[in-house]
Formats: sequence, C-alpha cells, structure tokens
Amino acid sequence: MQRRFPLRKVINTIVAVWFLLFVSLFLAVPWYRTRLPKDMPKNSIWMDAPHVPFGFYHGWWQGCWAEGNSVTKCKLWGGSEVGTVYAGEYVACDAHPVMETELVLEPRSEMSWIPSAKMERLLPVAILQNGRKLVPKLAADECAKL
Repeated sequence: MQRRFPLRKVINTIVAVWFLLFVSLFLAVPWYRTRLPKDMPKNSIWMDAPHVPFGFYHGWWQGCWAEGNSVTKCKLWGGSEVGTVYAGEYVACDAHPVMETELVLEPRSEMSWIPSAKMERLLPVAILQNGRKLVPKLAADECAKL
C-alpha cells in the first residue's frame, strides 16, 4: 500500500527551504562583501554604492599607499565583475606632500567623485581621516570644486 504525504508536510518543506535561502543570503552577502581583495592595501575601506534592485552587494574598496617619499597612489576596486575602476597617482588638494602615516582613509558611507576635463569622466576622490582630500593627478586643477 502506498502512503500519501499530507499537503501540510509539503507546504512546511517549501516554507523551510525558502526560509533557509533567505537567511543564507543575509549571512553570505555581508561575508562576501567584507573580503578584501588580495591586491588592495590592508588599510582599504569599503563604501556602499547606491541601492539597485535585484543585486546582492554594490560598492567599492578604496585604498591608498605611498611609493617612495613623494608619490601617493590610490586604487578603487568595484568587485569581481567590474575590477579596477581607477588606479593612479594622487595629489593633495592643499598642494603639500602626503606623509605615509597620514594615509588612513576616512570611513564613509558614500563615494566622492570629481570631474576630469582631461579624461572626460568622473574620478574617485580619497578623503583622509585628517580631513585632507586627495584627487587623481589628472584632476588636480579641479580641487576648487570640492
């Protein structure tokens, strides 16, 4: 004789599976987002991008480092699908050299951008904890707009 499963068992199983998928998304997404890419500096910060529907996580890793005594480089990484958004030499808007000990980025919830007439696009701005703003060398003449 064949046993029939009650409808209640089937519904409970479906609800349990949906619940587990829902919970796993909320646990896995923050874990994935917080993984620092291997080629980014250890002092990099995460910034959320504006919300888009049907997306898991959106945002950028930004990090800066010193190369030698007078060169500061920064990189903006946009995830495994996007890769490097921008990487290059940065200068301070106040035109003073940036010491390596100053290269601590201000944690913030949104990304700052500056227009570049030379590249005809927006470039990322790095804001240090001490309040100094670093811009790509190609957009140094745009500092007054910040």
